[in-house]
Amino acid sequence: MKTVFLPLCGLLMHVCCGEPAPGIYEEASDIGAKETVKTDSRREVLLGRALSRSEYDAVLTARSTWNDAFEVQIRTRLDFSKSLILIANHTVLAQSGFTTSDKQGAHVFPTVDSDIAKAIEKQFAGRVERFVHPSHKLIIRFVPKEAKYKLGSAAIVACELKNIGDSPILVGVSTEDSRRKRQLDFFQNLSDASQPMATDIRLKSDPADFLFPTELKPGQIVTIHEDLTRFVEFSRAGRYSFVGTCEIRLFDARYNEIWREKYASDFEVDVRQ
Repeated sequence: MKTVFLPLCGLLMHVCCGEPAPGIYEEASDIGAKETVKTDSRREVLLGRALSRSEYDAVLTARSTWNDAFEVQIRTRLDFSKSLILIANHTVLAQSGFTTSDKQGAHVFPTVDSDIAKAIEKQFAGRVERFVHPSHKLIIRFVPKEAKYKLGSAAIVACELKNIGDSPILVGVSTEDSRRKRQLDFFQNLSDASQPMATDIRLKSDPADFLFPTELKPGQIVTIHEDLTRFVEFSRAGRYSFVGTCEIRLFDARYNEIWREKYASDFEVDVRQ
């Protein structure tokens, strides 16, 4: 698959002058343009020929498990040298890029909200790929591996995920790596004013993002270990309060991602000289 992003495109624009008919148009040059759409961004979009329904398929793919943001693709076998303009729900979408696979390609548009997605689905018989809650039940907790940590040494914390549902699930688990894990994150809980301040050092290193789908049966626990000192630097001895987060990704039997969300839990660590 080849993906190309076009310069000076990818704008989501609300119509402010005129009201062109909803449709999918070729973007035209000055010559032969049927209509000019003025937008809030002060850019003029020149509308060319309107595509017939037989020339395209509209596909919307949810980018949020809450189904409130969708990527828009218009799949066609037309000449990809021409960009497309999509008008729906009083909104103009300018193409942001395209992808090609086999003989068919797709014109890619910016992410839209659920209202525009519904209008595209209705007006262009769009196929919508929504997330469906897999009915999983998980609990999470962060457990320091040591009662006390020595200042300047590693501070290993265990993130425990437990399946409290009735069915097995496939959950993505970070593989062991020398780098900090993107799946986990840690923030000092500043509501406790009595604690010393830790220095955030996350930007000093690149995170690892390797996940292995792992079966978690009912009642079973999987543990992910992480070193807090990859995220923060302890300034001095004391008791520190943190909020830990874990991004959960669930997969189906074919290892396709079907769900993504974040869990959070509080914990404390004791650092001594």
